[in-house]
Amino acid sequence: GGCTVMLRAIPLLIMLGWRKQHIYGFDSCIMEGRHHAYDQPENDSLTVIETTIGDKTFKCHGWMVSQIQEFIELQQMISDVCELAVYGDGAIAHVIKTCAELAKE
Repeated sequence: GGCTVMLRAIPLLIMLGWRKQHIYGFDSCIMEGRHHAYDQPENDSLTVIETTIGDKTFKCHGWMVSQIQEFIELQQMISDVCELAVYGDGAIAHVIKTCAELAKE
């Protein structure tokens, strides 16, 4: 498993036979001033780090940066057994888009 619930859920779903996964709300960045879809006041005082992925910069907490790094490693390990679609404008969706563009070059 990974450092977050989402990173643990993806391999679990693969083990259960889900080879195509569509994921919403897996942003791993602060969007519109919010770090989660629901209030989590325990995270409000965390340090914000600007993180650049490809041509775009995201505001993240440290755990979000770790989640992005672990997601990249996970994606490399599972790419031959699982197709992931991550929707939205967050950092994780941008990682997938950026990696796809780099693969074309």
